[in-house]
Amino acid sequence: MKFKLVVFTLFSIIGFFGLRPAFAHFETLNGPIVKAAGKALDTNSVNLVLIWVREEREAEVKDAFKKASDVRKLSPEAKALADQFFFETVVRIHETDEGETYTGLKKADKLFAPATEAADRAVESGSPEPLFALLLPAVQAGVRSHLERLMSMKKFDPNDLESGRGYAVMYAEYTHYVEDLYDAATKAIMCNYCKADETKR
Repeated sequence: MKFKLVVFTLFSIIGFFGLRPAFAHFETLNGPIVKAAGKALDTNSVNLVLIWVREEREAEVKDAFKKASDVRKLSPEAKALADQFFFETVVRIHETDEGETYTGLKKADKLFAPATEAADRAVESGSPEPLFALLLPAVQAGVRSHLERLMSMKKFDPNDLESGRGYAVMYAEYTHYVEDLYDAATKAIMCNYCKADETKR
């Protein structure tokens, strides 16, 4: 349970504080969407990529898929252009549906945040161990740092109001940090697609 708490905490905090760049790998050529799009083209199975777009956008993706499939048969050069067109289309639809501004595909050699790389390794292997190795020390270090700063200010002179108020501010920051960790880890997991599906029931 402790490991599950850590995993949910760190990823929820990333979303809570709006650290979107960690998940920008959706826009990269070696990200999960482009990988799915490439496999869809190679196997002539558009369903492999439709999971990354909303149901109401399926027709647009299917149309792009057909065009790309037809063109990529003409020549190696045409194949490269058709693939790029399809990748761009799927990623653009996914990003705009998520409320993000699409700025084009990024190079495959783009460096990801450590948490993103660990998350992908866990998905590929089916094991959460890469995440545990990264996230648990990060949570421990964060809590320890906040607590140490607070304890360094605890023995203030009662007559020194400035130091006392500094301690009070640090105490509030410390408790809010811990509360945010716990709240993020224990709140229900929600997603736009899940909520959209629930409204249809």
